[in-house]
Amino acid sequence: MKILFIALLPLVLFSSGYRLITEKTLNYLATHPSLNSSLNTQNGALLDPIVTTLRPPSSPGAETVLAFLREHFRKLGDWTIELDEFQDTTPHGPKDFKNLIAFKTSSSHSRKLVLAAHYDSLVRKDGDFYGATDSAASCAVLLWTAQVLDDLISEKFADSLEDFGIEFIFFDGEEAIVQWNGDDNTYGSRHLATKWEQQMMTAGNRGSRLSSIELFVLLDLLGSAEPEMVSYSRTTRWAYDHLSTLEARLRSSKLAFSNPSKNWFVETKGTSGPHIWTQIGDDHLHFLQRGVDVLHLIPSPFPQVWHTLLDDKEHLDQDSVLDWGVLMAAFVAEWLELEEVIYANQRDEL
Repeated sequence: MKILFIALLPLVLFSSGYRLITEKTLNYLATHPSLNSSLNTQNGALLDPIVTTLRPPSSPGAETVLAFLREHFRKLGDWTIELDEFQDTTPHGPKDFKNLIAFKTSSSHSRKLVLAAHYDSLVRKDGDFYGATDSAASCAVLLWTAQVLDDLISEKFADSLEDFGIEFIFFDGEEAIVQWNGDDNTYGSRHLATKWEQQMMTAGNRGSRLSSIELFVLLDLLGSAEPEMVSYSRTTRWAYDHLSTLEARLRSSKLAFSNPSKNWFVETKGTSGPHIWTQIGDDHLHFLQRGVDVLHLIPSPFPQVWHTLLDDKEHLDQDSVLDWGVLMAAFVAEWLELEEVIYANQRDEL
């Protein structure tokens, strides 16, 4: 990834009206027994297979991690899994890339919440780069979010007459093969955004598959202590504010694991920081440039270990990784209004 700033024109502000989850649901997620066993930075079941594997595109390690991602959703069941395979030209000649998409919807033409991260790792000539923050931790957080909410999402979609869905994307080829310049970067997201822009929905007159995305959330460079999270977009400032509120509630309820000197989401509600007119070069840009609303969850400044050989699991902050798991699961639970399913199940057990 390169620190690439691109000026954007002001867009119309959109705000969401979904209901906030209660403290009871935050507690349910923060104390879930699978959280630590899945996201522990030393041997977490969902983190360790990714963060201990070198995974450049077309490598045996990339195939191993891809198989792990696929198997995770296969075991959950009731997820549609797609493999987006393609070949692209790189500075080292033609190379094969593979994106993984897993989704669950209430209908074939749903409005979708998309959560994404890249699973490939950078190649360095001076040693092994494991990309713990870049972006093994983000991938593991997404896997746990799908896992902890899986049954609730299935119940919600089975009983609902609403038209929505959730989609997880794991991009290949985010890192440059040689140097971040021109098209030598974001191979997977560029291909998928182009493909989905041309792919029409199979049911109803709902436009392209790309246009069905209501919000695209990209996670990157997460897992270090005390990240400073800023808002990069006016159109998704409402989503940033929801995450900011969730973080504040976790901390005030003593449910957060980390204890930073200040909250991660540093911008006060109703204000706009200097990043609002700029974007960082990353997988989201190919979707943003096609009119998709994007929430880019990447710290500014980047972690100190960025693109160094120190970006390994020993330099992850375990409490921060656990908090990201809770925050993302809580965000999805709010978006899909899963709280009603949780409490309906609890009432049935009484």
